[in-house]
Amino acid sequence: MRAADLEPLEPYPGSSAPWRCRHTTCGREVTPRLSNVTTGQRGCVYCSGRARIDPDAAAAVMRAAGLEPLEPYPGSDRKWRCRHLACGREVTPTYVRINSGSGPCRWCAPNAPVDPAVAAADMRAAGLEPLTPYPGVDTPWPVRCRACGAPGTPTLGSIRRGQGGCYPCGRRKANASMRHDAETAAAVMRAAGLEPLEPYLGTAFPWKSRCTKCGAIVSPRLCSLAGRSRRAACKRCADRANGEAQRHDEDLAVAEMREHGFEPQEPYRGVKHPGACATAAAPSPHRPSAPSSPARADADAAPTSAPPPHDGKTPTAPPPPCAKPASSPWSPTPRP
Repeated sequence: MRAADLEPLEPYPGSSAPWRCRHTTCGREVTPRLSNVTTGQRGCVYCSGRARIDPDAAAAVMRAAGLEPLEPYPGSDRKWRCRHLACGREVTPTYVRINSGSGPCRWCAPNAPVDPAVAAADMRAAGLEPLTPYPGVDTPWPVRCRACGAPGTPTLGSIRRGQGGCYPCGRRKANASMRHDAETAAAVMRAAGLEPLEPYLGTAFPWKSRCTKCGAIVSPRLCSLAGRSRRAACKRCADRANGEAQRHDEDLAVAEMREHGFEPQEPYRGVKHPGACATAAAPSPHRPSAPSSPARADADAAPTSAPPPHDGKTPTAPPPPCAKPASSPWSPTPRP
């Protein structure tokens, strides 16, 4: 026993009986068994951490963690009813967890569950009235919008992240933020070359206007004239611009006609417009259409040749029979 830093205070009682001794290291009185000490166990329960906790010492540990005990010390691993001084809630931690460094209050922990009263208050602050008890932070919660009365099922997590809980109200808010005022909308139309002829209804509604370039009446939508998917304001002007972009050069058109044996007699108007031309074989002007291909032009320009003479050997096809003249219908001759 002395080799284990234990000084016996009474005669030897036996190897399996508690032996009252004093631990020379800490000075506490302990009652180890010789059989336990000889097998390697420590003789002082206080220094080994196996001693029963003093209730006053346990209460001091709880108070140091910000907890005020509400009942006597129940044991190291039993729930101890206390009050958290920081938030005022009643909690039931164990002495072992508090002594090992765990948090004193589950409601104040970073991953703590949400108090149902706090969750309902957050929903009401967002303009939503809960219809059922709090189900959880990520579980859809049936609510009713306090502004428009529409039902919804948002989650508390989405509300705390700043999302709205009412879809109809969200759509109205988004539309209001994207809606142009009448003056701005009219300015956009005039910048596109259109003069509005009726009041502004909205970006997605056809707006009757007059094209300031050609005078055509069109009804484009304001949303089609702005943004990345911008369209032409006037279809007639757009078609005319496309035609001008695809129009052949007059010199090239004249050169192509002369290449195929035609001499233009009037200015070039377009690929789809006939033009008066003269040929080398027939100087009188006529109006051929523009050649669609060189082969077609050569076929049109080639003179018509007479059929080859008959050699007398090849049998010729007999002429078709002459049709008999139609006789008048027969009618009986009346007797005298």
